[in-house]
Amino acid sequence: MSRVTFSPVRRSLISLVLFCVTLSACVPRLPGPAATSARVPSSTLSRCPAILFARERDLWRTDLDGGVVEQLTEGRKLHWRPGADDWWVEFLSRPVQVSPDGRWITTLPQYERILVEVTTHALVRLPGPGAAIVDWSPDSRYLAYARRRGSDDGLYVYDVQQGQATELLDLPIADAGAGIENVVWSPDGRFIGFSCCFTIPTDVYTGTLVGEIRQIEVATRQMETVGETQSHVGASSPLCWTPEGQPTTDRDRGVRCSYERSLPTAVSPDGTKRASLGPSPPGDPWTGGSRLTVGEAATGEVLWPLEIPETVQTLTWSPDGEYLLLDDRLDRSPIWRIKSDGSGELETIVDDGFLLGVVAEWCLPWASSGAAGQ
Repeated sequence: MSRVTFSPVRRSLISLVLFCVTLSACVPRLPGPAATSARVPSSTLSRCPAILFARERDLWRTDLDGGVVEQLTEGRKLHWRPGADDWWVEFLSRPVQVSPDGRWITTLPQYERILVEVTTHALVRLPGPGAAIVDWSPDSRYLAYARRRGSDDGLYVYDVQQGQATELLDLPIADAGAGIENVVWSPDGRFIGFSCCFTIPTDVYTGTLVGEIRQIEVATRQMETVGETQSHVGASSPLCWTPEGQPTTDRDRGVRCSYERSLPTAVSPDGTKRASLGPSPPGDPWTGGSRLTVGEAATGEVLWPLEIPETVQTLTWSPDGEYLLLDDRLDRSPIWRIKSDGSGELETIVDDGFLLGVVAEWCLPWASSGAAGQ
């Protein structure tokens, strides 16, 4: 299949003349996130660039066949160092996050946080030093982020429409040196939950810190402590909102959660099947190939297994649920697909790239005005 490559079109983001005097005037009661778990018809995927991947420290996307390839950034906008032994640590600490509507991608190259507008490729640099901890509001208008400033941590909200950042609060960092570690918007957009204020619980440090779960109402900036959390060797539990409107570290109760790196398991778009990866032969860490297992999500019954000679550790479903997309942990290697019913063989769709995920929103009508719809 021939490959069509589209060069990015750099455009400056036009600032709006009108702006809000205070954040309370800017932030409405936001609606909950749009449902995106519906299966996308196969006909929609013929030229739908739903696959997001990284190549040579820049962002790219492609369709399910790998036939339409579009470069989204230029100039090495990712801080990862291809071929370096510690590139995986950089990937985990500087995640690439897509807004719920699919229109924006945010990443952290070096010390600045940038936004990439998907259809125009325009770049927006957030004011001040970059921040690794961010979360999009459910309506994709606001980006909440935590930023360290000396001995303090600040929590900010950036308004994409107005092009302005507003500080919500300023917290002193405890003696343990751990400030804000997780940020997550409530489903209705009224509150931001976050974990902070970590301290050493005993006289001898054992790798565990104890912190607080707090929530702040964006419009009024009223804050309260609602729970306790822990951080183990610098990694704290993801923070989620329950259906009752409370932040929690219990992910099983969560309806909206803070960023969490992808795991070698994934549920199909319709929620009926679960795919998982493991080493083959069994062991830890991976020393050889991989074993892909697909089963019923409700019962755990195995539908089909597959032995793969490559060390595959990343997987996700295509938006229509008809394919599984697979990748290893190398920054320079192919991205594969295989039919989710177990028929067919492993196929290469990207010769060189690192799979970041699937964005089903790029298959919706609004995205057809970009290069992918040409």
